[in-house]
Amino acid sequence: MATPSALADIRSALSRLRLYLLLLVGALILVTVQSALAVNPPSFGGCFISTGHGLIADIDCDRFPDFDDNCPDVPNAEQSDQTGNGIGDACDLVIENIAADPSVALQGRSLITNVRFTNYRAYDLRNLRVIAEIPQLGVGDTISVSVLPMLATTVQEVIMRVPDCARPGEYDLVTTIEYPFSAGKKEVFVQPIRVAVQESGACALDPQGKTIVDIIEIQDVDPVSGGVYPFTITNNEQSSKAYTLTIDGIAEWGAAQIEPGTLIVVPSGESRQGAIRVFARPGIVGEHSFMLVVQAKDDIKQVLLTADVPEAPGNGQPPVRAFPRAFFLVALAVLAFLIALFVLAVVPRKK
Repeated sequence: MATPSALADIRSALSRLRLYLLLLVGALILVTVQSALAVNPPSFGGCFISTGHGLIADIDCDRFPDFDDNCPDVPNAEQSDQTGNGIGDACDLVIENIAADPSVALQGRSLITNVRFTNYRAYDLRNLRVIAEIPQLGVGDTISVSVLPMLATTVQEVIMRVPDCARPGEYDLVTTIEYPFSAGKKEVFVQPIRVAVQESGACALDPQGKTIVDIIEIQDVDPVSGGVYPFTITNNEQSSKAYTLTIDGIAEWGAAQIEPGTLIVVPSGESRQGAIRVFARPGIVGEHSFMLVVQAKDDIKQVLLTADVPEAPGNGQPPVRAFPRAFFLVALAVLAFLIALFVLAVVPRKK
């Protein structure tokens, strides 16, 4: 049997063990919370600039002090800022290229604007709007980009139709990208190019509306069942005309079917009806443009159409959300604390 002195030594050792465990758990909680709330430092070491009166921080080591650097975290010794918004091109949204297809636009024909831009910012950009227009001709269109991840590049296609009787010459084709960065405020990036318009005969071929295409130009396109664009073709000439119908600019985001077919014969002075059924590819949302081309032997009509595709309904399962890193670390610390309390509770305490 243990002597009273030995029992006293055991009780003293157990008391010290409890104290050490509590100190260990407290230190673990403190370190964990500090780690969870701390801001991760840049992966690069950072530099300092000597001014003769001390050192000034230059995190990206581009010889521009952080307080005067339009991209403090990205080296950009040239400090270029095409948009003049105070954010350097090295960490901004940058329109890198704009191209018109065809390079010379024709009266009454479609003009496709391909816009290439990159998000160099350190976060995703959402709900962007890409606008291409020729203000002097009063034509243009808008498409939406739901999300552009950081460091990602995208090429967007905007389709417009040059008026039948547009005056030949050179015009400004203006591309604008709008980004809503806070409530009631938005950033705007604008870049124009020049585009030439030439005669095609469209103005002279149909001076009195020999062919009329009547169609609602914007429709909702359900992600599952698609959408329908009813149309009517009226022939005001003195003889029957055979019209060939085609769809341009839809292959990138969907598909279309023309009913009753792609060839429609309309007698003189009469009308014929049909419909375009449009389906969007899975995952496609927002507004998208395409062109209906109605062409006879000596006549052509192009109508710019827009499909508004809403988000598909959920499948009944809640979205999977990732827990913040801080929450995970604090939960781990609390778990360790509870385990320590349990260990202390089960150790027998002799008096």
